[in-house]
Amino acid sequence: MIEFGIFDTSAIDLPPKLSSAGVYIPDGTLVQIHERTKELFNAQVRRMVVADRVGFHTYWIDEHHFLIEGSEISPNPFLTQAAAVPLTKGLRFGQLSNILPWHHPVRLAEQLAQLDIMSGGRCEVGVGRGYQPRETELFGYSYGGSQNDQEKNYVMFEEALEILIKCWTEPSFSYHGQFFQIPPGWVRWNHPVTRALTREPNFGRTESQVFDIDPNDNTPNVLQYLQGKVLLRELSVLPQPLQKPYPQIMESLMSARSIKLAARHGFNGQFIFVNPEKLRLARDMFYEEARKAGFPDRLNRGEFKRGWDGARRRGILSTYPIHVQEKGIGNLNKAWERERAAWDHFAVFGFTGLFGKGTTFDPTIKPSIEVFKESGVFLFGSGQEIVDKLMQLHKDVFDGQDMAVCLKMEQFGASHTETEEQIQYIGEEIIPVVARACGGLAPREDSKVDFRPEINR
Repeated sequence: MIEFGIFDTSAIDLPPKLSSAGVYIPDGTLVQIHERTKELFNAQVRRMVVADRVGFHTYWIDEHHFLIEGSEISPNPFLTQAAAVPLTKGLRFGQLSNILPWHHPVRLAEQLAQLDIMSGGRCEVGVGRGYQPRETELFGYSYGGSQNDQEKNYVMFEEALEILIKCWTEPSFSYHGQFFQIPPGWVRWNHPVTRALTREPNFGRTESQVFDIDPNDNTPNVLQYLQGKVLLRELSVLPQPLQKPYPQIMESLMSARSIKLAARHGFNGQFIFVNPEKLRLARDMFYEEARKAGFPDRLNRGEFKRGWDGARRRGILSTYPIHVQEKGIGNLNKAWERERAAWDHFAVFGFTGLFGKGTTFDPTIKPSIEVFKESGVFLFGSGQEIVDKLMQLHKDVFDGQDMAVCLKMEQFGASHTETEEQIQYIGEEIIPVVARACGGLAPREDSKVDFRPEINR
C-alpha cells in the first residue's frame, strides 16, 4: 500500500541570478519580492486543489518567516490550508513544521483543532524546533526557546508538546512547567456565569476544581470578576480536534536525538532529502527506539511495520525533490539550475551533508549539480526514469512493503503554472504506475463537511 504526499517549501517565482558575491539571489528588488510573495499563497491553494483532484494523500507546507532570499516564505501554513478546505475532498493538510518555540502552545492547539474540524478530520500536525536564528531568536525569545541554548529549546519543545495534547484531550486542565504556567497563578476570574456553571450537577468540573476561592472574600458584585479574591486554577481549551484522541503528530527529523524523541512519543518521522543509505539507517534507529518504548501510538494499536505501516499510517516518510520532463511537460536543465540556485540558501545550514555518499554526514559539501545527480536524492528525469527510482526506493528503504513518500515539485524561480503541471502529470501518469506495481494506493476518506448554507432564496 503506497501513499503519496506533496511537500511545498513556499518558494517565490522570481527567477534566480548569480550575484557579484558569487551566490544566487532573486532577480528583483525588495518591492518585487514583496509583490511576488502576495501571489504565492493563492498559488498554493490552487496547487492543493490540483493535488486533490489527481489523488494525492497529503499536502505539507513549511513554516518560515522573513526570507527575502526567496526560497521559503510561509508565515502561516494552516491559514493557507484552511483556504483550500472547502475546495478539496480527500486531501489531508500537514505543516512541516509548526515550530513550537515560536508559538504559545495553547493558541496553536486551538488553531490546529479548528483546521481539523473545518476539514472534516483531515489535519496532520507537523512539529519542529527551528534552526534559523533570525526566526527563532525573535519568536522563541518570548517563550524561552531561543536558538542559542539548545537544551532550553529541547525542554521548551517537550513542554509545548505535552500542553498541545492536554488541550486536545482533557476537558479542563492546568500545567506547571519550567516555561509555561497554565493558567498563571495570579489570574482573577470571579465571573458569576463561570462559577454558576461549575455548581451545576454533573457539569464535569466542580467549583473547587476550577477556582481557588478565598473564604473571607466579600467583594461586591460590581466588577467582581476583576476584584474578587477568586483565582483561576484550570482552563478549558475550545475547540478540541475532530480526530480522536488528536491528529497524528509528525516531526521533521535529522539528528539521532530527534529521531529517538519522536519514536518514544509516538510521532511519525519525516526525513527530508536524505539519501537511501542514510534513510535506511535512520529508519532502523526510529523503529528500534519505538520497540524499546513499547511502540507508543495515539490509538494504542501496538507494533507497527518497520518503515511505513499503511494500515495504521505510522512510521517514517521520506521527502524528495522531483521533476519530470515528458510530453512537453518540464525542463530538466532549468530544474537543475533552479535547485543549484536554491541550495546557496540551504547549504549555509549544513544540509548538503545529506548528499554525501553512504551513511556519512559532511556539512562542508559544496552544492553543485554534479553532487545533486550523484546523491540519490533527486527524482529527476523522464516518466519511466522516475518510476524506476521510486520502485528502487520502495525496495531499498521500505523492503518492498508499504511506502509513504512526499514529493517537492515547486522550485525557486519556477512559475506557478509549471508547478501545477508537474503536480497534475505526476499524479495522473507516474503515481498510478508505481501504485499498480507496489500493492495499490492507500485509500482516501472524503470530507463530509458541507459548507453550503442551510437556506436558499
